[in-house]
Amino acid sequence: MDSDLVATWTNSEGVPRRFQWRDRVWVVSGHPVPWTKRPPWWGDATQSGTVMTLIQRVWRVIGLNTASGETVTVDLAVEETGWCRLSLVEG
Repeated sequence: MDSDLVATWTNSEGVPRRFQWRDRVWVVSGHPVPWTKRPPWWGDATQSGTVMTLIQRVWRVIGLNTASGETVTVDLAVEETGWCRLSLVEG
């Protein structure tokens, strides 16, 4: 599975509208589906001696390359404003 930090443009509510990946800009097609991810706590707890559960907002989107018509389905995990970690689901 690919994993990259990608520039992401959102609307005022934080919903992704487009993202840049592999030197191309992909327009989000359809309705992005939000979900949350909880990374395994046991790895961090072993290293730090404390248990902290982190919740990360993730959007499953269909990206459309308007130049070629190609589509990809990806998960965009929000890292900070304007940046998401991309995980390729299919495409």
